[in-house]
Amino acid sequence: MLRPSINEILKPGESYYSLVMAVAKRAREIADEEFEEKETVKKEKALLDKTADKLKTGIEKVDFSNEKPVRVAVREFAQGKYHLVEDPNIGKDIEEE
Repeated sequence: MLRPSINEILKPGESYYSLVMAVAKRAREIADEEFEEKETVKKEKALLDKTADKLKTGIEKVDFSNEKPVRVAVREFAQGKYHLVEDPNIGKDIEEE
């Protein structure tokens, strides 16, 4: 279970569904950023390997966080780094029918 809980993040009147979708979207952004960063590091490491072979020196390893993107996204919403913005007309079409 993720902490903080969804009830601690949502303000009165906000939709659970909207929060879940916003967290999922942010988590995807985080995952994509990590992937791009890893690809860049691989390219840089390959270049450093070539240079290191010439200089006979070691290469410093890069340590990536093992924290999952969803956990990071939930924490960012809880800390207020990202905010949920909902359309005020959500659900009105359903209520009128």
